[in-house]
Amino acid sequence: MKILLGFFIGMTVALLLVLTMNHSAPSVSADAAPAPVAVTTDTPSATLPDGMDVAGLMPDVKKIYNNALGGPYRQVETEITDPDIARYFRSYMDATGLDKVGLENK
Repeated sequence: MKILLGFFIGMTVALLLVLTMNHSAPSVSADAAPAPVAVTTDTPSATLPDGMDVAGLMPDVKKIYNNALGGPYRQVETEITDPDIARYFRSYMDATGLDKVGLENK
C-alpha cells in the first residue's frame, strides 16, 4: 500500500513539475525570426546584458595571493620589540624579499 501511495504521489509531483515548466516556458512561433546577435572581438562586453564583463567579476587572485603571502611578515615586523630580533628579522626579510611581496602592485 505504501509503495502504491508513493508511486501516485511521485507521479503527481512529476506531472505538476512538467506542467509548471511547460507553462512558464516562452512560446516560440515558427514564423518569428530569431534576433540577430552581434559578436565582435573588439567589445566582448557589448554582447553581455548591461555591459557586464565576466572578467571584471572575478577577483584578482594574484593580488590576493601576494597580499596573503607578504602581509603577515609585514605585520610581524611591526610587533617585534627586541632590537636584536628586529635586526635579524630585517636582514632575513631583505635576503628573502618576502616583505616586498604584494607591494609591487600598489
